[in-house]
Amino acid sequence: MTTPLDRAYSSLANGNYPEALVAFTEYFQEQRLEGQDPLLIRDYANQLAMNGLPDRALEMLEQALVLYPGFSEFYVSRAQVLMQLGRRAEARDEYQKAIVSEPSIRCQVYTLVMVLTLENGDLGALLPILELACQFHGDAT
Repeated sequence: MTTPLDRAYSSLANGNYPEALVAFTEYFQEQRLEGQDPLLIRDYANQLAMNGLPDRALEMLEQALVLYPGFSEFYVSRAQVLMQLGRRAEARDEYQKAIVSEPSIRCQVYTLVMVLTLENGDLGALLPILELACQFHGDAT
């Protein structure tokens, strides 16, 4: 017998996102967020957002940050949801929080922060971000 998590990740692998959401929801109906693998929580929140429930995703990620303060992937997921909602300034703030919580975070997060910073016209904030990105990613930026 497969577990809800088995079904969730199998559905993700097959590109069946609605079924993945059903399986994640089934799993979390019986489980608390506390004590869960943070990446599992992130995956569920991402499915909520991808399946038209961005407010629930943001709420879950906010609760998860209380349990796992500073977990950078929660900030990245919050930023992605906020981008989906067209709330670019808030998304930039979340990406910046991800960088602060984990300065060695993947280069793409720095790129997104720089793009959103340029859009905002905040050229003064760009240089420190670029310097930090170069410190951790060198020529990749």
